Amino acid sequence: WGARPAALVLQHLPGIAKIRVFDRAAGPDPGSARAALGVGLWSTALRKLELLHQRHATFAAEGLPSVVRELEGVGSYLQKAGYRAPGGQWLAWTDLGYGEGKTLGEVDDTHAALLFVRQGQLHEIVRDAVLARNKLGAEVEIRGGAAVKSVSRSDSGERVRIAFDGGKQDVEADLFIAADGASSKLRTIRNGGVEQRLQHRGYRVFRGIAELPKDKLYMRSSVDFSGSFQTWGHGNNMRFAAVPLKSEGDYTEQWVWFATVASQEGSELPENVRSYLLNTFSKWHPEVNYLISATDEEGFVIDEAKALPTALIRRRTSRHVDLPLTLLGDAAHVADPVLAQGYTIGMEDAIELGFQLEKLLKVNPSSAFQLDSLVPSRTRLLGALRAFEAARVDRVVRLEIISELVQSMSQPQTSVIGSLRDLGMLSAPQLVKEPVFRSLIEASLSPRSNRVPLG
Repeated sequence: WGARPAALVLQHLPGIAKIRVFDRAAGPDPGSARAALGVGLWSTALRKLELLHQRHATFAAEGLPSVVRELEGVGSYLQKAGYRAPGGQWLAWTDLGYGEGKTLGEVDDTHAALLFVRQGQLHEIVRDAVLARNKLGAEVEIRGGAAVKSVSRSDSGERVRIAFDGGKQDVEADLFIAADGASSKLRTIRNGGVEQRLQHRGYRVFRGIAELPKDKLYMRSSVDFSGSFQTWGHGNNMRFAAVPLKSEGDYTEQWVWFATVASQEGSELPENVRSYLLNTFSKWHPEVNYLISATDEEGFVIDEAKALPTALIRRRTSRHVDLPLTLLGDAAHVADPVLAQGYTIGMEDAIELGFQLEKLLKVNPSSAFQLDSLVPSRTRLLGALRAFEAARVDRVVRLEIISELVQSMSQPQTSVIGSLRDLGMLSAPQLVKEPVFRSLIEASLSPRSNRVPLG
């Protein structure tokens, strides 16, 4: 995911002539269950992307649409969301302040906002935006089916050579940005040859899209879909959350949901996912089983929850590697999925990298990427990459801390503690609960910055 946002940002920078994006895959298959899933993008990334578009006069003058506006056109902002007990009681509500149809510029920018977009549409919009800007910014070439095998120093010693699987011709570049996902092979190269293993978080994530009939959904007294919700279980790493997506039809409404259940690394997957989930959540409130039952048999997506400990990230960023190579997105830092910030961090990474490289280009207007044997030029480039990596560490560390706190709140070790938690939340006034939950969200998105490349 990180490669295309990086191309979109770097297109804005003067001095960069050509960008090549090597996609192992072109994104999720448009007809797949994964492409239909909704993913969340937080306003920390969206605001920066919109600011970048507004500051680039050429793109605006040519009438190129804002990527954020296009995403808002196919997505919907999370509005009222509640926390529920397994029995269905609403424990607390939080309202992010985004009413239906509102855009990023219409709400106080001090508030966090979460935009849900179908994954396939997100990839398509960013790809089309990159190609549409080709004539105005740096030329971008997107190559599909290109799996990177290795990265090494070129014969001249000043560039990087990329080798591919399948006998494809090697490519040399002045800078290589690796965004090859959570199971990144290139992370080991950036780490000086030392492998950094992901940590299994002790649970498995199930996701799906449920198609619900509008005419019956809100008329049934046995179900309550009055708002997005997240239900916290009592142990066994059980959670269930559901959010409505932007409606694409007059008669049905789609809800994206995710469920988590405790698992051990390497354990077998259930043969019949629907039956397994219905049995696992059989004693939970009816909306949970309603959504699971309404999901197509081929529509279940399963992932193991993994993360890269921040201690390893700090160790890597402090390690000097004499290659013009850096990592983006999940290749750099795999976050626990509990707070749904993976896509956001990838986009933030791209914008911060653009900011650091723009500073470098201003120091050396002749183009810092035309590297020669001059040591200062090479030193500045490597310094900019290390500055970018260091700038992202604080953000990821903060996210890990808040993720652990949310995990401890949502996953008490015993049913007794869970019941006490629910009782405490029920009895606390909403005036207290609302700012607490909002503060947790804000803290997980910090430290904030409006630093973007000026273009």
